[in-house]
Amino acid sequence: MPDQIAMHFAPVDPDIDSLVDRLEDFFARHGLSTALLQTFALAFDEIVCNIASYGYPDNGSEHGIDIRLWLTASEIRVEVVDDGIPFDPLQVADPDITASLEEREIGGLGIFLVRKLMDSVTYERRDERNHLIFTKQLATPAQAD
Repeated sequence: MPDQIAMHFAPVDPDIDSLVDRLEDFFARHGLSTALLQTFALAFDEIVCNIASYGYPDNGSEHGIDIRLWLTASEIRVEVVDDGIPFDPLQVADPDITASLEEREIGGLGIFLVRKLMDSVTYERRDERNHLIFTKQLATPAQAD
């Protein structure tokens, strides 16, 4: 059976620090690398902050963001579920990272980073909730050499 953690956040000022603390404990307990931890901490920061900032025009006080992370022998799988406005971040075009800072449009860099850092990212709108799922394959000993 896979090991997992689950957390619930109010979208008003979500406590990313407590999430990162739980991730640190979980990753240390399973001997996962600091680099992998930083990858997931960055992804969670981008995703949860974007949901909190843009997903709740009514200020979000009666809503929630749920995060579940599973560790299996071959991957780490995450599902972020929120009841905010429907939004598929995968439909956002990649930002032009070759443009100068003055020429770049604001937004889109966070989900771009998540898509580049993870091995797969999918989205579904189900039961009036957004479901963003992302996975990272774990290196096998043969891959680590």
